[in-house]
Amino acid sequence: MLGGGRAYTIKVKPQSSVAPAHRAKSLMSGHFHIERFFIPGLAHTSYIVTSGSQAVVVDPERNVEDYIVYLAKHRLKLIGIFLTHPHADFVAGHIELSARSGAPILISERAPATFAHCDVREGDRIPVGLVELEMIETPGHSPDSISLCLFDSGIPARSGN
Repeated sequence: MLGGGRAYTIKVKPQSSVAPAHRAKSLMSGHFHIERFFIPGLAHTSYIVTSGSQAVVVDPERNVEDYIVYLAKHRLKLIGIFLTHPHADFVAGHIELSARSGAPILISERAPATFAHCDVREGDRIPVGLVELEMIETPGHSPDSISLCLFDSGIPARSGN
C-alpha cells in the first residue's frame, strides 16, 4: 500500500531540498522495483515504483531533480505522479514534475485539488509495466487519503506508507 496510515514499501513521500536525498532502501522482484527516497530532516519518504520501462512517483518532494536523474539513468518513462493526500506538512513537487515529464498527477476524487489532475477512487487500478497499483481509500491522516496496493500477476505483492 502506498499512502495513508503506517505501512511499508509503496507509500511514497518525497525528499526535501533542505538535505540531500538518500536512497535508504530498494526493493526488487522479477516484475517490479521500488526505490525509496528519504530526507532525514523532514522524515519524508517518497518512492519510485518501476516495472519494465514505466515508472510512477509517489508523494514527490519539492526538489524533483533526483527523480528526473533517476528516470533518465534507468531509461524510464514516468506515467503518473501520485499524491496520497494534500500535503500541508511540506511543499510537494508534483506540479513541476508533471510539467517536466508530461505525466499526469493522480489524487483522490475527495481531495480539494485546484491544480490539473486526474481523480482516482477506491478500486481504480493503474497499470505500470507488468504490475498494477490499486487505489484504496484510507481516511485517517486526512479525510481524502489514499493508499496504493501493488499487484504482481494479480496477487497483492506489497503495501506501505
